[in-house]
Amino acid sequence: MRNKKSIILLCAFVSVFLLASYTVYKKTSGSHPGSTGAPLDLTCAQSGCHTTASITYSAVNNNTLTFSSVDSSYIPGQTYSITVKVTGSSPPNVKFGFELGALKDKDSLNVGQFTVTDPVRTQIITHAIGTDLRYSMTHKAAGTPSLSFNYSQWSFNWTAPPTNEGNITFWYATNCTNNNGQNTGDKIFLHTFQIHPKVFASVKEIADEYDLNLFYDRDSKEILVSYDLKGDRQVQLNAFDNLGKIIYKGPTTKLSGKQKQKISMGNNLAEGTYLIQMQIDNRAVTKKVLVN
Repeated sequence: MRNKKSIILLCAFVSVFLLASYTVYKKTSGSHPGSTGAPLDLTCAQSGCHTTASITYSAVNNNTLTFSSVDSSYIPGQTYSITVKVTGSSPPNVKFGFELGALKDKDSLNVGQFTVTDPVRTQIITHAIGTDLRYSMTHKAAGTPSLSFNYSQWSFNWTAPPTNEGNITFWYATNCTNNNGQNTGDKIFLHTFQIHPKVFASVKEIADEYDLNLFYDRDSKEILVSYDLKGDRQVQLNAFDNLGKIIYKGPTTKLSGKQKQKISMGNNLAEGTYLIQMQIDNRAVTKKVLVN
């Protein structure tokens, strides 16, 4: 009977030890899934993790996200690089962690696909919220030491959904720890980064926006181009034949307001359809004109 009690006590002790080891292991080798601070997610300030950690929301001075699209837009199906950076606070922190997820603004469902680009320091984890399976990026054990004094960062890729899903928000948490072997005295910083679908204007929309009009003058053998600029713009006019060969390349000029320009086509130009391209800053529109 005494032996049975000893075995039961030993098993209980081993179970508690393994559970404690698992808890410490998870804190070092990756965040608890669903610790991004997103809707229906928790943070790392929870039982078994960084229980008494202080939480700072919209922590612009401590953690930042860099998205490879300069205007924070996405094109369906395109892949972008993301870097999460964290700076500790006083007293200096020696270990860092993070978790980041992507959700659609319209329904808070998981969106896009993460790709690990640094398998030594980062990994993908999952957790379920109802019927939605959320994917998120987090650190590995090798990704927790600081990269420089009181600083760390992690990089990975994210592929946009195949269709326009409206605005998307990256929810992310960074953890700055004192590495005292306890779940106390640490700091958690929460932040978000929103991206939006890229909007491409059609040829008609751009032409209408600048009131672009073309007219071929038979007498002068010139194409007359008129347009109306909104503010100062860098403008260049080019002309192509129907095979795509450039037959006129104009200078790039800074202009504003209503403009009228002439493109001389010469006497040897055959009848037919030609293309006039107007470049305005980083936008371009091409319209057809009939020469007869």
